[in-house]
Amino acid sequence: MIPRATCRTALVAGLVLLAGCKKEAPPPKADKDVTGTLADEIEVDPRLVGQPSQAAANVDLAPAQRSPAAIAAAKAEAARLAGGPVGALPPLVEDEASHQVIAEAGARLSGGSSDCAAKVASGKAWAQRLPRALAVYPRGHLVEAAGVDGRGCSLRVVSFVTPVGLDDVLGYYHARVRAEGLSAAQRRDGKDRVLGGTSAVRSYLIYGRTLANGLTEIDILASGG
Repeated sequence: MIPRATCRTALVAGLVLLAGCKKEAPPPKADKDVTGTLADEIEVDPRLVGQPSQAAANVDLAPAQRSPAAIAAAKAEAARLAGGPVGALPPLVEDEASHQVIAEAGARLSGGSSDCAAKVASGKAWAQRLPRALAVYPRGHLVEAAGVDGRGCSLRVVSFVTPVGLDDVLGYYHARVRAEGLSAAQRRDGKDRVLGGTSAVRSYLIYGRTLANGLTEIDILASGG
């Protein structure tokens, strides 16, 4: 029996990942907390794939957290972490090569025969265990997190919102993953923008969208840090 849920669902390379996630062992203790909150129970609904999560839509950042000064401060911290000004995200190219890069990332994240999606456990501590290049954007507000380590699986699933614009956020992640030697390709998935890629030891997918409340929502699926 699958209990009430622990994480969002995401459509990756024609597969539904993380549908029917269940609680397992508690997540590892984080060294520090992440700004934001995480609901104890999150409804899993495959119909929400490629759509804004209700949890993110309900986030109401204080005016000071989404002010021009707060956005500028977040961008400045992002530039510091990236080692310099973050360039624009390369133009979106919808070609076979880009689709293949993202499809490979999705296939590797699914865990193949290991069924890693069925083994994830929720807990905001998992956001602290993202690979360095894929850590939550500076001053981002954590919405949901889940993950699994062991038994042939290493997976992180993290959702957050930020007042920083979608192009800036994706441009930041593009700069970080390329600096770490990962490939990077883009495509559209409905209303989402998707950035994904792999290296010899890691794979990732980043889904991004602009919510009706003006915030940017980001979902990160990544192999473990």
